[in-house]
Amino acid sequence: MPVRPAKDPNIETLRGLAILLVVAGHVIGIDATGGMKVADDSLWRYLYASLQYVRMPLFTAISGWVYALHPVAAHEAGTFMFKKARRLLLPMICVGTLYFLIQYITPGTNRTGELAEIWKIYLLPYTVYWYLPALFLIFGAVAALDVHGACTTLRRWGMWLLIACAGVLIEPQLSSRLPNVFSIWGALCLLPFFLLGVGIRRFRAELATPAMRRLYFAGFLAGLLVQQLVWFSAGNSHVLRAWFLHLPIGIVASAFLLTLKWENRLLIRLGSYAYGIYLFHAFGTSGGRILLTHAGIHSQTAIFLLSMCLGIGIPILVEIVLRRFPLLSTLFLGRKMPRRSIRKG
Repeated sequence: MPVRPAKDPNIETLRGLAILLVVAGHVIGIDATGGMKVADDSLWRYLYASLQYVRMPLFTAISGWVYALHPVAAHEAGTFMFKKARRLLLPMICVGTLYFLIQYITPGTNRTGELAEIWKIYLLPYTVYWYLPALFLIFGAVAALDVHGACTTLRRWGMWLLIACAGVLIEPQLSSRLPNVFSIWGALCLLPFFLLGVGIRRFRAELATPAMRRLYFAGFLAGLLVQQLVWFSAGNSHVLRAWFLHLPIGIVASAFLLTLKWENRLLIRLGSYAYGIYLFHAFGTSGGRILLTHAGIHSQTAIFLLSMCLGIGIPILVEIVLRRFPLLSTLFLGRKMPRRSIRKG
């Protein structure tokens, strides 16, 4: 059995940072109707918008970087996709169903649906779980490229990265005409960032040099400046997406962070629970908001801090407990069932 190399502390640090940003974004909410329901002209909305085009791109680029450590081979493509289905789609079904039912019966939640429409959450994007089928499709697309040797050289990889970026440009036309089944349009928009992570790992001798890091940093600062100018002139960051500026901003920000040699022990520890936090953070963030609201506490700072603590702490506790039960760990975390547990069954 091949020995897997130790996890890269720089990447694990970024994983911890990325999940913090994701949870913070979901606590605040995508607009005035979600999360903390903050006004569009508030400081909270400004903080959300400032990192809007870094969170999911970085999260996805990290997945691409990790995938590049062990790319799929032609003879194992079926097994690879089966494992990804277990890891991504099984938790999407189980955790998504649990969240839907809890929202359905719990007063004070932001989103509720009719029980008869629960089937939609398995086919169409549903709250934070839209990312899981999107990432599954991305894995399938990149696995197909690798099986056919399409990204074996820097030039070929660069060509496919450009093609993926072109897909982002045509996504608005496609998504306005066709349904977003299995979060296919989310996958299309995030594919460039996954390929970016693959390339930075696979061609690190060319793309992860100190000179390239300085170039990424300059691009990151330029993108941040543009983002701030747009915010203070237009009052929102939607113009960036309309002009497709979110794409280069996300690319250079992710590239800079992926090549930044930064280690933080707390973030590394947090990063080891990143997937569990992503799956279960919505339970904690919603719970924190509902608890304080029922207690008559409407301070946005208090709601944010408690929701962040619960959104991170509860998933970690849940994952620790689930790991003690192989079947539940497989269903809700997508972890491989130990063979001895299968034999006992």
